[in-house]
Amino acid sequence: MLNIKINIPKKTFRFFKESDIYDIMQQITNEIRAKVIEVTPRDKGAAAGSWTPVAKEEGGYSFGSDLPYIRVLQYGSEKGAKPWPSRGPKTVEDRGRIYSSQAVGGFMQKIKTISILGRIFKVRLREWSKK
Repeated sequence: MLNIKINIPKKTFRFFKESDIYDIMQQITNEIRAKVIEVTPRDKGAAAGSWTPVAKEEGGYSFGSDLPYIRVLQYGSEKGAKPWPSRGPKTVEDRGRIYSSQAVGGFMQKIKTISILGRIFKVRLREWSKK
């Protein structure tokens, strides 16, 4: 299982309305989820299709995947350990770990989270300034 949680810093509530903060954070989490799905390695599509919808929880939003091998796709397999004990036709070795050749070093490293956050905040700030 691999869960991703986007927390809302408590001090944020001093500056904005709670409903606005939760709305923005939900948008951010949905965009991050879409990017995670986009960069998830694909063989038969099971991993990309395994991500849960975004759910609100205390302090923020989260989503995840309970696919048994999703952590290995992200963090690789220790050399000599299952499921990928050594390099194969669809895997590569990097820094002592075996990764999917589609996700060397972890697939989430491909996500530009800062640009997602910046774009959403700019749009929302423009909307708030018009109110």
